[in-house]
Amino acid sequence: MKFLSIPFLSLACVASLSAADYGLGFSVAEDSYAITAPVRLKGGIVLEPSVNFSSSNYHYSNGYEKEKQASYGVGFGVYKHQAAVQSLEFFYGAAVSVNRSTSKYEEPGYSSKSSYNTIAIEPAVGLEYLVNKNVSFGGKAGVSFERYDRCGNAAQENDINTFSSLFVRMYF
Repeated sequence: MKFLSIPFLSLACVASLSAADYGLGFSVAEDSYAITAPVRLKGGIVLEPSVNFSSSNYHYSNGYEKEKQASYGVGFGVYKHQAAVQSLEFFYGAAVSVNRSTSKYEEPGYSSKSSYNTIAIEPAVGLEYLVNKNVSFGGKAGVSFERYDRCGNAAQENDINTFSSLFVRMYF
């Protein structure tokens, strides 16, 4: 939980950078959600702290085995926005996130629990449509380079995945 304050402390640090707009956003991916607090700076730079959560349930085809996973974390992204056409912006950049995950596997006569920490670097590109000065929506896609640190196990694992998400933002 101590990491939850990092993205919002970063907002306090940029308050003196003459931000053009502060916002609040909501992002949805396949089985995850994020609340973001984008800060649009002059020059098309957007700083985006976030708090995220995901949850998934898997039921295997044999009907007996199942697995439940949950994850929460914080992240911070930096993106460069450029006007594509009127009211539409192209952006590119990257985010870094730290997550805590738990997993529970069950089958008749056996169950196991595990937890792990993840650090991810996520370069991405996307489009944001500005409905007006205060509301926008869009999407982004990218690649996630993840490092898993299994708690209680000295082994570390690396993983590479693609991702996409849709978002809506309100600026104040």
